[in-house]
Amino acid sequence: MKTLNRLGVVLCIWASAHVGGAAAEEESGGAAPSFTEALFGGDITASLRYRYAFIDQASFSKDAQASTYQLLLGYETGAYGGFSGLVQVRNVGVIGAERYNSTINGLTQYPVEADPDATEIDQLFLRYEGLPGLSVTVGRRKLVWGNQRFVSALGWRQNNRSFDGIVVEAGPFNDFSFRYAYASNVNRAFTDGSPVGNFDGDFHLFNGIYSGFEFGEATGYAYVLDFDDSFALGLSSQTFGASLNGSMPFNNVTLGWTLEFANQSDYGNAPGSFDLNYYRIEPRVSFDGFTLRAGLESLEGDGARGFQTPFALLHAYNGWADRFLSTPVDGLQDTYVSAGYRFGPEAPEPLEGVNLTVAYHDFQSERGSIDYGTEWDAAVNVPVGERFSFSVKFADYNADAFSVDTQKLWFVFTARY
Repeated sequence: MKTLNRLGVVLCIWASAHVGGAAAEEESGGAAPSFTEALFGGDITASLRYRYAFIDQASFSKDAQASTYQLLLGYETGAYGGFSGLVQVRNVGVIGAERYNSTINGLTQYPVEADPDATEIDQLFLRYEGLPGLSVTVGRRKLVWGNQRFVSALGWRQNNRSFDGIVVEAGPFNDFSFRYAYASNVNRAFTDGSPVGNFDGDFHLFNGIYSGFEFGEATGYAYVLDFDDSFALGLSSQTFGASLNGSMPFNNVTLGWTLEFANQSDYGNAPGSFDLNYYRIEPRVSFDGFTLRAGLESLEGDGARGFQTPFALLHAYNGWADRFLSTPVDGLQDTYVSAGYRFGPEAPEPLEGVNLTVAYHDFQSERGSIDYGTEWDAAVNVPVGERFSFSVKFADYNADAFSVDTQKLWFVFTARY
């Protein structure tokens, strides 16, 4: 609540400046819409996601069954004097009996599905876009940067991640653009009802992107994170890296690639020193609706800690069973292959747009060559018109020397307005 109070003060100050500056523009005969027209002539957004999760985990005698929904309601004003605003409220609820550990409901006899019921402000910010190529937002905002390996809104969870602070985005200028974000508070999926529901500290996030190469888009990044919370001091770090993503068509075949490297070391309140590397190599090929990928992702460990990405969309990496949400102290090497197929417009109407995916992961330690385990993942996504979709996902992790056997199954329905 203290964070929201601080946000309210900041937004009131900005809103006062906004109204005063825009009023002066009106008096000078500008053609901009009035403040009232901008305030009440905006857009309402809404989405509903229902998800049923079934989890069979070998370390529990009871299986988890989580029947939850996420309702997002938002309103974005029109632009006035280069300013606009957005407010979005998130409600997550449980349908039926709670038979899962949400992390705050005390049902520890069940496996964890980190979707507690809560109603919170999902986003609340003012944006300025009065200068060409520049956007500045102040307030609470969700961030989705690049492949979400380092900065994500945690879209898979019913309670999303958001950042309280300022975001500056500029470009493109001669194929170059950059974005910088500073946050003093990060809202986590565990919600305000949890003692670990927020990260407090000083968090600096920077991306520089160059898209002028014929062979791909290059990104350089720096993430300097200093955590104040006692439970998160070990995550304090500075990470500097670069990635190259590209593709090239050859007749009916498209070849693609991702190359990435980063170094992470101790910073600020980190209780010890470390120097760890990360790299990812992923070639891929696409043809006739198929996409085939093979890759190696390596997160180094030194025996005391592993390379960590606390603001990532972790569910999208290292298997959907979520066995590696925190990198083990001996690091992690994920060797994976995946195949996907999307039915195109030539398919029968019920199949058009349907996506099929299957993936296999082999997990080992980066240090010491320990066999952690293997995992199979599979998913089907079915769009229904432009506003609805239905999907089924399955994950089967087979443990060797890390964690325990885990099977997860999800049924998801989404509606967007």
